[in-house]
Formats: sequence, C-alpha cells, structure tokens
Amino acid sequence: MDLIYFLIDFILHIDVHLAELVAEYGVWVYAILFLILFCETGLVVTPFFTG
Repeated sequence: MDLIYFLIDFILHIDVHLAELVAEYGVWVYAILFLILFCETGLVVTPFFTG
C-alpha cells in the first residue's frame, strides 16, 4: 500500500522529485530521459518501416 502512495505522490509532485533526482544523479538523469524519448519514438515507428 505504501508503494501506491509513493507512486501517486511521485506523479502529482513530479517537479519536486525531478529536481531531487537531478541533484542526486546528475548526468544520469539526462541519459535516462534520452532513453525514454528514444524508446517512445524509435521503437514505435520502426515496425512500420518496410524492408
């Protein structure tokens, strides 16, 4: 049940938590955000390419 409360709090206050993540992990946050954007665009579009 605590996990659900944590996830709801994380989603509702993403601006605060994102600042904490950047302060703690630094450059790794940029790598994770890049991977999320790459997966959203690259892995969704590629099945529609032919050949």
